[in-house]
Amino acid sequence: MHRPQGAPSPLGTAHSNDAASARANSEIPDAIPPGAIDIILAQTGANPGEVDMQWIAVGRDGMTGVASQYRVRTLPTPILTEQDWARASERPGVPSPADAGSVMSMTLTGLQPARTTYVAVRAEDDFGNQSPLFETVSAVTRGMYISGIVLDARTGSPVPGALVSFGLETVTADGAGQWELFELGAATGDIVVRDEIGAGVGAYYDYKLPYTVVHDDDVELFLLPNVALQTTTFTDFLTWYRHMSDAAGNPYGAETRRWQLPITLYVRAFNKNGLDYRAAIESAAGDFNDILGVNVFNVVTTGLSNGVETVYVDDLPQDNYGVEEWTSDWYPRRGLIEFRTVYSAPTQWVLETVARHELGHVLGMNHSTDWAHLMVGGVAPQVQHFSEDEVAVIQCRYHLPRGWDNRRYERE
Repeated sequence: MHRPQGAPSPLGTAHSNDAASARANSEIPDAIPPGAIDIILAQTGANPGEVDMQWIAVGRDGMTGVASQYRVRTLPTPILTEQDWARASERPGVPSPADAGSVMSMTLTGLQPARTTYVAVRAEDDFGNQSPLFETVSAVTRGMYISGIVLDARTGSPVPGALVSFGLETVTADGAGQWELFELGAATGDIVVRDEIGAGVGAYYDYKLPYTVVHDDDVELFLLPNVALQTTTFTDFLTWYRHMSDAAGNPYGAETRRWQLPITLYVRAFNKNGLDYRAAIESAAGDFNDILGVNVFNVVTTGLSNGVETVYVDDLPQDNYGVEEWTSDWYPRRGLIEFRTVYSAPTQWVLETVARHELGHVLGMNHSTDWAHLMVGGVAPQVQHFSEDEVAVIQCRYHLPRGWDNRRYERE
């Protein structure tokens, strides 16, 4: 087509590069479409929901010139017809047209992870002519990856060989309790962790953790051990643990709404009948360090705004502990232990026993119904120290994360 000298370009501007000049010379509409596109690569991308692809660039008319633009669409099923193309999803970020015969590359993003995706590419010229649907290819998008560790809820030690499942995928934790799941789709379900293959209780109770897949997430899982109980009042450790740790009086009764260690403890000075109450209570508080292997109570000698404090009340019917203030999401913020003033130097051991009992409540222990337990309710403790049953509960409670839902443990 010859255009008189000085006549304006139909595209409105002069172009200096070859591709622009070729398009500018397409002054008269034609019905010649760009050539059919050969997709030479479609493979799983590097990140979740990605596919890497390449195709051979075509021309404006067949393989002549430079196409005006490329359109890339995806569908969960093959794109074979114009109807398929019409309902397929347009993908953003398509690169600018290259010279015919060149290799063009693109990474499709934002797709459903770990899914088979069909891809079609078409070129258009300035007049809306489209290349034919030459072929549709498929690739599996990159899935998500999660990993974590399985820990013993009593000791905090790794659990080798634990089985971790999500959906249809199951893996075995290695010798360090580490596990990994690859190529997961976007999903919400339960991560199930257990230590035995068959039904029933092995060395641990099973656990189901509600989970929505997040790529490259790190998930800690805690197995509650099947501890052999000394008490015959409770049938198994799971029953005993729930009885002793489920909270009352807030909306999260089955969740571990406990203090964060160390717990600030303000023990007021008080002396009566030759007994230093502060020294006796602080001695009882120190016993918990051996149980948990960390500093459980940070004892202070001045008032506090957060933590637990003691008072001494004449004519008090019984010693007791209560939470005075909760956080907005129901974690204890301020607590108060009230002690009777009936103790004397010869009964210091009684005050220390009672102090252990009340500090056990601070750690989230409920009353037991077994008189062999320090946490027995309704009567004065008949023993001076925690039983192994009680120690196991305290250790599990403080190795489990705050907010952990104890009701999700199962016997099989």
